[in-house]
Amino acid sequence: MRLLKTDNSAQERGLTLVEVLISISLTTLTFVGIFATYTTSLAIQRDIDQRAKILFMVQRTLEEALTVDYEHVTVGTTLEFIEGEVDGYLLFTNTVEDVQDAGLHDLWTRFDDPHPTTQMKKITIEASWGPHGTEPADWEKTALSTYRVERENTVDFSERASSQLPWN
Repeated sequence: MRLLKTDNSAQERGLTLVEVLISISLTTLTFVGIFATYTTSLAIQRDIDQRAKILFMVQRTLEEALTVDYEHVTVGTTLEFIEGEVDGYLLFTNTVEDVQDAGLHDLWTRFDDPHPTTQMKKITIEASWGPHGTEPADWEKTALSTYRVERENTVDFSERASSQLPWN
């Protein structure tokens, strides 16, 4: 009877338990890294979408304020909590204040007016938002402002194109 000689070269050997565990560990770490990156990017995208939505709401609110006749724009501040639009709290602050400044009027108009009005109203729409359980001082904020004048040369201030703004 003759014994067969076995060749233990690397080509004919199977994988050892240690090699299998190492390869499974490396594969697991790779997938954990991929999924962590994916979930982080989803959270960042959700934050960007929320900011864009809030900025759109602020812009829409400001445009709605510009459709109101000048004499009906009431000086003061209003607060409005909006629910369901963001994850957490959303507070809109609408502020209208009287502004008297002939220099500002001259900067914002293209018409020569022998009797320029110095009476204007500044409209500011501010949105503040933050997650539940946080203090308002820690919330994110964004705001848009514009000025309104009553009438000048039969053209309403809010109807002027942005190309008329001074770009010094």
